[in-house]
Amino acid sequence: KPKLKPKLKKTSSNNQNTDVQVRTKLQPKLNNTNKDVEISPKPLPKPEPDMSLASIYKDLRNEQSNNVIDENTKEKKEEKKKTNITSEKEIESKNSELSISELDLVLQQLRGCFNPQAGTIIEKDEMVVITAQIDRNARVKTDTIQISDTNIDKNNPYYKSITESAMRTLYNPACSILKLPKEKYDNWKKLTIKFDYSWITK
Repeated sequence: KPKLKPKLKKTSSNNQNTDVQVRTKLQPKLNNTNKDVEISPKPLPKPEPDMSLASIYKDLRNEQSNNVIDENTKEKKEEKKKTNITSEKEIESKNSELSISELDLVLQQLRGCFNPQAGTIIEKDEMVVITAQIDRNARVKTDTIQISDTNIDKNNPYYKSITESAMRTLYNPACSILKLPKEKYDNWKKLTIKFDYSWITK
């Protein structure tokens, strides 16, 4: 009868090979496990935007609310700007030149104080310009009254009568305080008056 020992050796050899094969197959798994441990965790993916109707409606309402706030802020700025412009116009108006009615009132007052000597003749093209300084109370500073311009020849027999009559107008007590708007003082603090033919005819 044949002996069984060689068969047993063969079987043992096969079992050893099988163990080796199993270990070889398991080795990569161990390596993979180590690699997984070394890899840092990946960041969580960002949530996809909510595109539901409720979400869209909410966004629209927020946008409209922001627009309303922006509009209100803009309107307030516009109102403030208009207020500033109005204030500037009021100040500018107060410092503007005398109106026609204000000038007429002063001229009417001065014409009543103009009293040329009897027989004085003023030709249509003749004129005398008188200047004077006025204080804040609209009172004429008599020491500042002077002739600033005239086209009347000094050889004219009526030269002295015309020029002196023009200057005396501002010395007249009825015109010592002029009817001028005090809020526009900067525009009339130095007064210039032109006496011409119209002062005789009117």
